[in-house]
Amino acid sequence: MKKLYKNNSAQKLAAYSAMAGAFVALGTNAEAQVVFTDISPDEEIEIGDLFELDINDDGETDFIFQATSTTGGSWSFARVFGSITTSMYAFGNSSNRFIGYSGPALPYGSALDEGDEISSGGDFLTLNVAFLASVYGGITYGAFADQDDKFLGVKFVVGSDLHFGWILMDATVSPVSVTLKAMGYDSTAETTILAGDDGLGAAINQIPADQLSIYSYGKTVHIAVNNLNAENASVNIYNIAGQVVFSNILNQNGMQFTLANLAEGAYTVKVIADNASMTKQVLLAD
Repeated sequence: MKKLYKNNSAQKLAAYSAMAGAFVALGTNAEAQVVFTDISPDEEIEIGDLFELDINDDGETDFIFQATSTTGGSWSFARVFGSITTSMYAFGNSSNRFIGYSGPALPYGSALDEGDEISSGGDFLTLNVAFLASVYGGITYGAFADQDDKFLGVKFVVGSDLHFGWILMDATVSPVSVTLKAMGYDSTAETTILAGDDGLGAAINQIPADQLSIYSYGKTVHIAVNNLNAENASVNIYNIAGQVVFSNILNQNGMQFTLANLAEGAYTVKVIADNASMTKQVLLAD
C-alpha cells in the first residue's frame, strides 16, 4: 500500500463575530471559531491507499482513511479509523469517532447533508472505525456509496479537549474510492458545528425556536409552527443511515403525520424554510 500525506497548510481561521453578523453562541457569551480547510486539489483514495489526515494541523494524525480489497476481490471497501494500534505504530485517540449506525455486521458512517448538526447529541459510533462504502458479492453497502458532496460528522481530541468537525467527500463502489474535498472543525471545545460550516457564513441559518417546535409521540411526528412566514418550506425525515424516509411540503399552520410503516428507533427531522433550517432528533416507538 502506498501512504499519502496531506499538508494542511491551506487552513484558515474564520472567527465568527457580532460585527460580521454571524456567530454561534456557546453558553451565553462565548464565540465559536471555525477552522476550515479546502483540500485542493481533492485527495482521491483508491484501492491500496492509506491517507493520514491531520484535521487541526498540529502534526498529529487524527484519522486514517483506507481503501482496500480482499484477495480475489470479492469484497472491496473504504473505511476510516479514529484510533488504531499495531505492532508498528499507533495513532489517534479512543474518543476520535464518527456519526454513524450499525449496518449489516459492520459500523457505517452516516452521510450528512449541509447544515446537519454535529454535537454531543449526535449518534456517534462506539467504535473507532466507520465503513463508508463497500461492495460484497455484488451488493452495495454504506451511506456514502456512489454519493457526492456528503459530510462525515467527527469528534476528536486535542490535548484533553473534545472538538466536533466535518469532512466533505465523494465515494464510489465501482471501483471503491473516496475523494476528500474539504473539512472543518470548531476550535472551541465541546461546541456544536454544522456540516459544511466554513466560518464565513456559508452554513444555513437556524430557524428560531419560538417559530418552530418538533417532537414525536408514538410513531406520530408533530411540527408546531408560529409566525414562520416562509415563501418555501419543506420537511424531510432521515433514518440513521442518512436516507430520506419521508418528504413533504411544510404546512405553515402546523402539521402532524404518522409513520406507522417505519421501524422503531431514532430519526432526524429537518425543516428547511427559505434560507434557514431546524434539525431535531425524534424517537419513533409503538
